[in-house]
Amino acid sequence: YKPVDRRVRPISGTFPQEALVRRSFPHDPLEGLPILSRNPPDFTPTKKISEERLKSININEGFLWPEE
Repeated sequence: YKPVDRRVRPISGTFPQEALVRRSFPHDPLEGLPILSRNPPDFTPTKKISEERLKSININEGFLWPEE
């Protein structure tokens, strides 16, 4: 919280065009995504996730297909 004397008050003036932020989104955001294989490779344990940890994750029944 600031004291009243340190309050910032806006002043009227023109906004510089250099400071204007332009945001543009692609027409199709899915266009640049890589195509994934329908047959993912077999699981290989790493430092981040082991087979034991993967089995301990509680995934809802029927959420993944048997081949996943």
